[in-house]
Amino acid sequence: MNKIAILLVTACTVWSLTAQVEWVGDHGAWSRTSGFHKTKNGQFIIAREAKDEFGFSVVDSTGNLIFSYSDPYDLNPSPLSDGQAVILEMLDFTELVDSSYLFIYAELVCYPNDFDINYILLRFDRNWDPVSLDVPVIPVLNSYDIQFLAPLPDGGFLVLSDQSDELQKRDALGGLLWSRDLPDHVTILSDFLTVSGDTTVIATRDSTYVLDGQGDIIGTHPQGFDKVMPAPGGNLYAHNDDSLFLLSPTFDPLKSLGLPDIVRDFDRFDSVLAVLTFDNAIYVLDDSLNLQNSFQVGGNYPLEYIASGPQGMVAAGTTSFGGNTGRTWAPFLKGIPYDGNVLEDTEDIGVTGVEIIGSPSISDPLFGDYQLVYDSLKITVRNFGNNTIDSLKLNGFFFDFGNVNNCFRLYQRPDKKYTDLSLLPGESIDLYWEGYTAIFPSVPSETFNVCIWPSLPNQKIDRDSDNDLYCTDFLVSNEEVVPKNVSWNIFPNPASDYLNVQIKAPLEGYMDYRIRVTDVSGRLIYTGDINNLYQTVSIPVWGWEPGLYFMQCISKEGIMRTSRFVVVK
Repeated sequence: MNKIAILLVTACTVWSLTAQVEWVGDHGAWSRTSGFHKTKNGQFIIAREAKDEFGFSVVDSTGNLIFSYSDPYDLNPSPLSDGQAVILEMLDFTELVDSSYLFIYAELVCYPNDFDINYILLRFDRNWDPVSLDVPVIPVLNSYDIQFLAPLPDGGFLVLSDQSDELQKRDALGGLLWSRDLPDHVTILSDFLTVSGDTTVIATRDSTYVLDGQGDIIGTHPQGFDKVMPAPGGNLYAHNDDSLFLLSPTFDPLKSLGLPDIVRDFDRFDSVLAVLTFDNAIYVLDDSLNLQNSFQVGGNYPLEYIASGPQGMVAAGTTSFGGNTGRTWAPFLKGIPYDGNVLEDTEDIGVTGVEIIGSPSISDPLFGDYQLVYDSLKITVRNFGNNTIDSLKLNGFFFDFGNVNNCFRLYQRPDKKYTDLSLLPGESIDLYWEGYTAIFPSVPSETFNVCIWPSLPNQKIDRDSDNDLYCTDFLVSNEEVVPKNVSWNIFPNPASDYLNVQIKAPLEGYMDYRIRVTDVSGRLIYTGDINNLYQTVSIPVWGWEPGLYFMQCISKEGIMRTSRFVVVK
């Protein structure tokens, strides 16, 4: 995620910042924080990226999630059809002058032997209702470029393309007003922002440029910066490596401050400047870069972005669960007071044992792979922290992958949520994971290695991820593996009103079947019986949430087949 364009607004924004706020997002196994923005009304936008999920979350100043946007094709592991799209990367976002929010992301459009990339504009009003744009798609110019956004006082915005060095002005609904080709040396961009009126600044690794309202360069500075921010009196703050600068409007240095480590991010509120470095140290400065306080933030969670407010700071970053390998990553928000007295809630839970209950069965599921289903796993977890834990998510991982297609790969990362635990400090509890499923491209060997670990206890940061993980060898079967099969037809897919299911079994003696539907989190949505081989059952889905669902055909022999389908509005 590029540096976020910042609109210079002289206003007193009233927002209550609770120094004890702590929030951890739950958006997939590899979800990282890729951008952070404090809005004028005191909310926080956290952009996230992952191998299988992109989007953003909006959290209020008390840590409550108030809005979330995800890739419409999130967690769709089926082969992409001709012309189907997925989000490739969230590139930048900014707050416009009317307090609406504009995002730009790259969309990957897959074809059998090729792909295209589009740039998509996404806009929401201050209540997070979508705003229709006249021009929601910006065509590819030359190649896959990085895009920067900057708001303008007339309600429009600028789009700056890295590599191709093109600057575009667009109106509030995305319409192109003009386009400028910048000099070839304006490249390797690091920041792009509006400093006053329609005057903008482009910061690169090597130099800095000031542009007027028509996109013409009216000033240059030989110093490169990583981030630039408006300061009182028309001055500017900027940082480069381990140095922070106070600059005049013409970029003449007024004061500089060297820090022990490289600056990661900084933010200003009123007369307080909060500076975050790569070693998780925070420096609190006044407007003139005089040091007021400094401290180190402990815990096994690196801070990546920081915002300052009237009562303290909020930092954002990416935390890990499951040990040093970071088997689960999740975005987080953490309140930090200016005095550095961070309240550590010491949430900490780990898996201490895994036991197989019953004998596994093997069937032939979607794509022709072999599906191994366990009756249940008994998983023992222990609360190593100092606070009661009410909820968590168990995660599984094993080193054998399913099918690969032209655009992405299937990773086997099952998970299951548990709530209402009331697990006291020092206590252990046995949790059961029914129907734990693994998929193999061929008949699996007698044993394979599986790792189980917890994440997201009470939506809090895990203080010690090194005690999370428990790995064991799973027994497949001591008997000969005999795959079972059943054919069925599911239509229409996607479905909006009714989903029709027609089953035809190839084996005599299988007369009674149960249909079971779950969502992507494993929550049971529907069950129903089919009592003859050719019966068609219609399932009403008009009241279901749009998204991906899993349907299983179950007989007395176990799970016979699994398929995926999508519900749309």
